[in-house]
Amino acid sequence: MRLLPACARPAPRRLLALGAALICLLGAVLPAGVSAAALSGQGSPPADAAVTEVAPRPFPLLVPLSYRWARGVAWMSALMAACPELPAAARRGLAASGLDDRAGRLALCARQHRLDHLTPDDSPDIAVAVRLVPAPPEARASALREEDLLAVERALLLDMEATLLAVQREWPGTLAEARTRAVALDAAAQRLEALWRALAATQAAPGPWACGPEALGALERGVRGAPDNAALWVLLAEARLQRDLPQGAVSAAAEALDLLGRNGAKHPADARLAARARYVRGLAHWRLGQPALAEADLDAALHPPVAESAPDEVERARRLRARAAVRLARHNVAGMCADFAAACALGDCEGLALARSRGQCRGAAAGGGEEATP
Repeated sequence: MRLLPACARPAPRRLLALGAALICLLGAVLPAGVSAAALSGQGSPPADAAVTEVAPRPFPLLVPLSYRWARGVAWMSALMAACPELPAAARRGLAASGLDDRAGRLALCARQHRLDHLTPDDSPDIAVAVRLVPAPPEARASALREEDLLAVERALLLDMEATLLAVQREWPGTLAEARTRAVALDAAAQRLEALWRALAATQAAPGPWACGPEALGALERGVRGAPDNAALWVLLAEARLQRDLPQGAVSAAAEALDLLGRNGAKHPADARLAARARYVRGLAHWRLGQPALAEADLDAALHPPVAESAPDEVERARRLRARAAVRLARHNVAGMCADFAAACALGDCEGLALARSRGQCRGAAAGGGEEATP
């Protein structure tokens, strides 16, 4: 990805040379502020080093689009500079999850770093600076296990990259031209803000959730700015559910699934997003007292159509426990016990222990099959 403001684009011959070199290196084009040496691993920063990237606001200055464009360019450039190459073990982990493409690797890098400095939008500086620092060691180590979060961030990053490139291609040459295209330029500014806020929400994700309830307002505005981004709708469904708005969560998850269905959800990351949406919708149906609908969604969340999109052991155990509770509500005690036993075999025995304390599942052995007739 090469993102340069209109006032700083290289001459055509130099542009062709840069593009050819970087296609060989990364299968992408060069972002502003990132050298070919950094992308090829020569002189790349140590794993525990901070990275700062700067992007100038393009002229003519348009508020707020110039700032939001430069912020996105600087941030994505910093991600590429921070993670020019991933260790082989990380690549294998991403491949097993169906996330080992350029966007998946950038998503992992984003999970392993924190935003330490950002030039504010009211700064008089023409350039926007972004400084990334490594996350704490435990957060870096756990990032590979956050497969659903990686899929969400991958979708947001792909959208941000496409929007930044589209804005660059269509940047107006004069203020007069900008006025004639005010609606499209404002829509681009809103989209970039929506994606930025969504990515910020995932960085503060609490425990098993992909975002926290405090992100609800930003995500409600976000889906208006980028209504065709399925990952945003998945995040909104989770935020609504945490705010005890299950009906709103059902509608947001349904919108995500509709968007993914239109696109075919062929990539493992998209299938993972769809499974996540079904899981959240299943929880929402459960809270609404609709156990049959809840069980159908949780079944689908446990068995995505793409093998690489299957939940990891922790997430699978969590979904099994949720389905066990739903099966109990449907008076399917055998199915509940099978799910609790399967979850216990994955290391989560709390549900099985609780059921046994109530005199249930006495004969259920950890490791028993999860499939029982509803």
